[in-house]
Amino acid sequence: MISTALFVCLATLGLATGAESAMSWRVCTDMPEGPVKPGSVTLSPDPPVIGTPATFTVKADSPFDSVPGGAVEIDVSYLGVQIFSKSEDLCEKTTCPVPKGNIEIVLVEDLPPIAPPGDYSLRVLATSSTDSSTLLCLDVDFELVPPSTTLELKASEHLYIQTQQKQHEAKVVTRKMLADTDAAVAA
Repeated sequence: MISTALFVCLATLGLATGAESAMSWRVCTDMPEGPVKPGSVTLSPDPPVIGTPATFTVKADSPFDSVPGGAVEIDVSYLGVQIFSKSEDLCEKTTCPVPKGNIEIVLVEDLPPIAPPGDYSLRVLATSSTDSSTLLCLDVDFELVPPSTTLELKASEHLYIQTQQKQHEAKVVTRKMLADTDAAVAA
């Protein structure tokens, strides 16, 4: 079974492998793209390596004053055949309520060591909890490679990725705490 970590939406800033990007992305063409407009999608490492963590980061612009929450649907296809599907709480992947302006959605997963190398496609569909409307829809194409065909990531790079993920999680928790405090003060 392919782990969701294989498909991270949503890459750690500033981390470069020195190789040309093997990942490409586009707004979904077979359904409404949604009002949240993506500006960039990054993948780290690129290409992702079987048996290691991978991070997809989506930077986008939200036109809404506030979106209380929602879901992120992740569908993975291998050589054109859907092999994995998962739904996660949007608020676990970004700050909630989702503010107006710049937002970042981060998906981090450990890629299973048994995943076959090859061409993969990832669909990321974010929907609103209020009316299930599409907020954002992206298709991401990338190649998953075995460890023997890539340079091994240095321990410091792994630590950097983990640190960035922890910092993102801390920001989300802090923002939730501040929103709860503001709500309590207002009441």
